[in-house]
Amino acid sequence: MQGFDRLLRMIHSRRALPDMPLYIIRRSHLEETKKDRSWEVTTTPTRLPYSAVHFLADYDNPGDQITLHAGHGSAVDIAEWVRPYDVLPWTQGRPRDQRCAR
Repeated sequence: MQGFDRLLRMIHSRRALPDMPLYIIRRSHLEETKKDRSWEVTTTPTRLPYSAVHFLADYDNPGDQITLHAGHGSAVDIAEWVRPYDVLPWTQGRPRDQRCAR
């Protein structure tokens, strides 16, 4: 099973993007599509100049300004976690300490 896990990780692992694509949708457009059930909206594509793993926008937009709170995670992949067979570079290929598995 570990070999299969490693193979899947090797096939599906990708380098994180250097920036974060973001699509802005006007709240009023969402309300309109809700009424007429068209489910189509116009977006304004933009990019944050760094990678982020999570973000949160303030609900209020005073002065039509968006406030976005983002967690910068340049080397983080939240879809990955440490497995018992993972090795650290400084252990010369030995599996990680099993006491860390708890």
